[in-house]
Amino acid sequence: MQPMTTERPAALHASTSPLRTAALPMLALAAVGISIPTVFPVGIVNEAAVVLLAVGAALGLQMLTGLAGQLSLGSAALMAVGAFTVGVTNSVAPGIPFVVLPLWAGIVGAAVGFLVGLPALRLRGFYLIIATLALHYIVLFVLQRVQESGPGVVGYIVQRPDLVADDVRWYYVLLAVALAVTVLTAGYKVSATGRAWQMMAHNEIAAEAMGIDIRRMKLQAFVLSSFLTALVGGLGAYTIGVVTYESYPLGLAISYIASIIIAGLGTTSATWLGAAFVIWIPLWVTRLLGAYGSVQNASVNAQIGVLIFGVSIIGFMMFAPGGLNALIATAWRRAISWVRVTR
Repeated sequence: MQPMTTERPAALHASTSPLRTAALPMLALAAVGISIPTVFPVGIVNEAAVVLLAVGAALGLQMLTGLAGQLSLGSAALMAVGAFTVGVTNSVAPGIPFVVLPLWAGIVGAAVGFLVGLPALRLRGFYLIIATLALHYIVLFVLQRVQESGPGVVGYIVQRPDLVADDVRWYYVLLAVALAVTVLTAGYKVSATGRAWQMMAHNEIAAEAMGIDIRRMKLQAFVLSSFLTALVGGLGAYTIGVVTYESYPLGLAISYIASIIIAGLGTTSATWLGAAFVIWIPLWVTRLLGAYGSVQNASVNAQIGVLIFGVSIIGFMMFAPGGLNALIATAWRRAISWVRVTR
């Protein structure tokens, strides 16, 4: 008698193997992240904290765009919603525990995402981009009025709790959050919802024919992505210490789009590299030009750094459309093949 077999273990294996594959890169990212404060000075640690914020926001965008295929320019606006939620709530009710405020910011962001997702159900492609662009300017207009009626040009002052007031301790808080969001994104990618998102992104008509509720899937993507982005925005308020609407320009949303393009759409761990590329490359180029270049004007050096960064993005789109994730995977396969041949 043959041992009884079913298709369920194979299906489970197919679902869990991507998580196992992603475990090693996430452990490597955690190890590198933990070691940064022990190797680099506080200035670099503070820059790394900004990178971690970008990682969280970019992963939220990966869910919406990379997995569900819904284009959006609303990330900066949702970050602003999260930051202002923390700033306003903290000023009105300063006794609320610290751990509650970022979650509350995420809930408010999810509500905004739900309201945006309702009209977006009928839109796609270019029209969806325009709708989320309108969201950006509407949100900033409202927040500008909130700021003017409150603290004015100074903005809302947000102080960290004494336990995490130190920059290094706060960095580790952001690292833990970024790792948690990475695990959440990786889990959703292989879940039934994540697979439905990916099918919807490839072909909505075929997905609907297979019984997927397109409206519900789109709303879920908008709500969850908005929750994560606003939560990260709330943490960003503690990172910067001051909340003003000027801190969330449209260029910030574009930088998050650049992050997921450079990383590779739908990726998880590689998004860390995309965010680090977007944040650090312009800074490093500017510093190198200032230290070794013939041009000593800081403003010109910064513009040259942004120019080189823009050219590099175009290069990725033309020659490596799969992003850093595809480049690393190709290099890994070639290395494995080379090792096998030389044995």
